[in-house]
Amino acid sequence: MASPSERVHFRGGFTARLDVVQTLLALEGRGARFVPMPDGGFKVCPAGLLTDEDRAVLTTHRAEARALVHYQADDAHLFTDSTQAQGARIPSPRQQRKEA
Repeated sequence: MASPSERVHFRGGFTARLDVVQTLLALEGRGARFVPMPDGGFKVCPAGLLTDEDRAVLTTHRAEARALVHYQADDAHLFTDSTQAQGARIPSPRQQRKEA
């Protein structure tokens, strides 16, 4: 597991603990989906994919896990005038999985 001082840096100055990022990525790799909730929390679906270790990390670092699930990067730099003029469609990773 990552040391507490290890951080992942995201666009916009957002940072998160490496172990929380790794836990969420591992869950996603096992087929979990994260469903944002109106209260700022999130659900892991299906819940049966959560291990005791996953629960411990996500509970201990609840605020950081919530921030990661709700994080949205500013992707405006991906669109230039030429791609917008041509009507280029760049699907999100979720859309790519649905289309596959």
